[in-house]
Amino acid sequence: MSLTGPASLRQALLGHRAEFVATATEKLLAYALGRTVAYSDMPTIRAIVRNAAPDDDRLSSLVVGIVKSEAFRMRKKQG
Repeated sequence: MSLTGPASLRQALLGHRAEFVATATEKLLAYALGRTVAYSDMPTIRAIVRNAAPDDDRLSSLVVGIVKSEAFRMRKKQG
């Protein structure tokens, strides 16, 4: 598959929507936690993705899910 522009990129991403949303959530959570995600974080990621689905996987729903997650609320402060 070759990408010829923004429209073909959009179609490619929509073709793999579940994987894209899960990966984006994983990367956002890693950034929010300030560390790489561990195997033990995967249930949290799946729950965030599952809870964002009824809202059409909106970015705002993913961010709210991350902020409400125990992993984010209980993270250790650096410094």
